[in-house]
Amino acid sequence: MTIRLTVKAQDDQNYTVRCTFYDENDAVILVGRIASILWTLTDNHGTVVNGRLNVAPAIANPLDIVLSGEDTDFDNGPERLLSVTVLYDALTMTKEVLFWIEDPSAPLTFKDFMADDLAAFFNVDEFAEEITYTPTGGVAIVVGDIVEAEQNQVMTGARTSRIGSIYIRGSEVASPGYRDSVTINGTVWRVIQVPGSAEAGVWKLGIQRDERPTL
Repeated sequence: MTIRLTVKAQDDQNYTVRCTFYDENDAVILVGRIASILWTLTDNHGTVVNGRLNVAPAIANPLDIVLSGEDTDFDNGPERLLSVTVLYDALTMTKEVLFWIEDPSAPLTFKDFMADDLAAFFNVDEFAEEITYTPTGGVAIVVGDIVEAEQNQVMTGARTSRIGSIYIRGSEVASPGYRDSVTINGTVWRVIQVPGSAEAGVWKLGIQRDERPTL
């Protein structure tokens, strides 16, 4: 069975693959039972990359295999297969790990920018401010957040209100819901729009306050 890693390696950067070896009873194999470990790195054509053929690391379990330089050079192809063979108790076990290398020429996405700027984005000493978010029937929690500029009063049938939007980390609010309560600087807002998923781990929620009948 081939294990497919979802986190891509960066071009020419260090990439660590942690391997934990289990015996036929699903128990972690003690180091004293292991006679040898060999690993080989190939590209998507089966060609050995950077001379990494039957490399013999110091025996450890778990074992961290650190790849770098030519190992993760995108010019050598976007795909890598790491094959690890363990000899223990006179038995041989081989595991394969498949991963990909990020194309350095690919344009940056919103997710890339968010990953780089997330710490500053949610830092209360820079852009963010503390708010109280109360899920329906839940307990109030405090999160760092940003409130976008409010839009003018809007008409919705026979009612009017003021609307805006906020950004909240998915780690703070896993499942925001319609009509959840958001308190910002003492003013209570209600969530009126929830996207289908959190982009780069961040929810952008539409909020509303001062809802009242149109006079």
